[in-house]
Amino acid sequence: MFRPYRFQFHNQATGELLFQNNFCAKDVVSCAECAAKRLANEHQVAVKMSDLETGATTVREPDPPTMVDFHLPVIPYSPIDALNRAAAAKGSPRYAEAATYANYNGHHITVSWNSYRGYYVCEYYWGGRVVLTRGSFAACLREALVYYERGDLGSSVSLIPKADDAEAIKLCEADPRIKKGSLWKREADGTCSLSEGSWYTWRHQVAAQSAKDMANPHCPTIIFDWHMLQNADTREDYEEGIRIKYGRVYQ
Repeated sequence: MFRPYRFQFHNQATGELLFQNNFCAKDVVSCAECAAKRLANEHQVAVKMSDLETGATTVREPDPPTMVDFHLPVIPYSPIDALNRAAAAKGSPRYAEAATYANYNGHHITVSWNSYRGYYVCEYYWGGRVVLTRGSFAACLREALVYYERGDLGSSVSLIPKADDAEAIKLCEADPRIKKGSLWKREADGTCSLSEGSWYTWRHQVAAQSAKDMANPHCPTIIFDWHMLQNADTREDYEEGIRIKYGRVYQ
């Protein structure tokens, strides 16, 4: 017969009992870990697992943020640009190289703190890491703004100064183009993606999904018909029209 254990989770600062439950000793570790994870998700706090034999666990408040998020939003682009951007990203290496500086292929720039080196880095990734500059936040911000002001479609910037860098935060807050908060959003499946904005529609999605993936050439892609895409009211209408015209939706 298994002896039951009671697990109690308390707010370390206030002593408030947040959660408790009884578990069978047979599954004491897994049950406690699951309860801790669930509690962390529900209360958005970090859970510290301690002595499982006594069931004593402690909940501590989350550490204060060490970085602050700012951003410059994605420069809007058309569904045709979405197709070309996806084709460049998923096409051959030669295609990707040729599209490096194309005006429809704006990149996502990040300005962040390199704690190992002790300076800020302004960079983006396209076929590898491309560093624009290193040094002070002001220098990196200046370089990021120069790139963004070129106006390449799809360009965006994430600015992540240290939370204790008052000068860097002041620079971000002083520029009306810079918005507070992260540009990244979490999807339902747990992955993260850039938040394009309300201008990004189902037409952009269809266009991007019509680009062939050279790394997976047998993966079906939706048929792209620009005239029908412009005239359809919904994706369902578009797919139905494609099915009637071509006899299939994917190729």
